[in-house]
Amino acid sequence: MTDELLADSRRLLAELAPKASDLSRRAANFADQRGFAKARLEGATDDERPIVLFVCEGNSGRSQAAAALLNAYAGARAISWSAGSKPDSDINPDVVELLARRNVDASGGYPKPWTAEILDVADVIVNLGAGDDLPVIEGKQNLTWDVGHPKGPGVAGATELIELIDQHVNELILSLGID
Repeated sequence: MTDELLADSRRLLAELAPKASDLSRRAANFADQRGFAKARLEGATDDERPIVLFVCEGNSGRSQAAAALLNAYAGARAISWSAGSKPDSDINPDVVELLARRNVDASGGYPKPWTAEILDVADVIVNLGAGDDLPVIEGKQNLTWDVGHPKGPGVAGATELIELIDQHVNELILSLGID
């Protein structure tokens, strides 16, 4: 990770959550992700695991859940990232709680924007409601999962949504041949 990439990642995330107590951790993590993407694009790594990018508008619920579920189920066989077209400041605590009930840890998640290098390196881009802001990238597997929004407030309202995302993630794992 370069100092320039870290500074740019910090700037992008500070615009979203200027008062985040863990901004330094978020920025370092995001810079590492972007640095890995750039290295892979430049052929500087031999890591050939499929990269799946989950995108929704706020990157605080649906895309976070999908990425956490893929990480939990696929482990080291795939790389799972999430991003938003208009990221919120924090991940939805109801999503974190619902995933914890499934023994999936999403507590370290945080909303972040998609960047050119992340879109360019992703093998699969899954749109979970990002709207027209997300470009379709030629040569990529571009998927749209029509999962809708939570049926109501709180954990009870999001339970069905998380179940639907879980089903899609399991189907994706099978289609990628990493089951």
